[in-house]
Amino acid sequence: MKTLLLYASFLLASPAFATTTNCPSMPAGSYLETSFACVSGSLLFSEFGYQGTGQVSNASSVSITPLTTPDDEGFQFAGGWSVQSQNGVSSSEDSQISYTVQHPGGLIDSLSLSFSSIVTGTGSANVTEHFCLGAPVNSCPQATGGSVAVTNPGSGFSDRAFFAGVESVGILDSVTVTSGMSGTASISNFSNTFSSPEPLSFVLLGTGLLGIALMRRRLDRR
Repeated sequence: MKTLLLYASFLLASPAFATTTNCPSMPAGSYLETSFACVSGSLLFSEFGYQGTGQVSNASSVSITPLTTPDDEGFQFAGGWSVQSQNGVSSSEDSQISYTVQHPGGLIDSLSLSFSSIVTGTGSANVTEHFCLGAPVNSCPQATGGSVAVTNPGSGFSDRAFFAGVESVGILDSVTVTSGMSGTASISNFSNTFSSPEPLSFVLLGTGLLGIALMRRRLDRR
């Protein structure tokens, strides 16, 4: 049922995009083509953007791998962000990766951020995921925006933000590593995934709530 609704929605939306295909594993630069869009599971990704400094100044230095676990689709971004101080001088690298994720014919109700870091001395590693419900981050009304920000998590960090279901979410990931005057910092990769409940789940939930309401009415009459 979900698959039929998804394909029908893609057919209706397809004129807006010059290219719609399964999301490939390839450098981020290839995702920046005009009107590029791709599908991973039930989700449609589009409107990719990239800015960076240092060794990751070029989008082609960051690779994108789609994550296709049902109800947890998204991307892993690998860039090898890594810096170290030189003779007491601090160095840094940063990237900003933006895109929009949609669930045509359905809703997105949560997102996750996962990454690991290695730091020594005065080093610092940070990933901040900004999100906007129903709009791109760069034009986000304050009331519909939010973020997940983590610094120096060590290994195996993962966090999830929950919100009322929306059809689209704008994303801006900011990745920063700084050595400080006497340290090192590195992030090998980070991941974003999104939860998109089955449309049938909402039908079952509504049916269940209706059943509870009817049962209460019967009990009240007694």
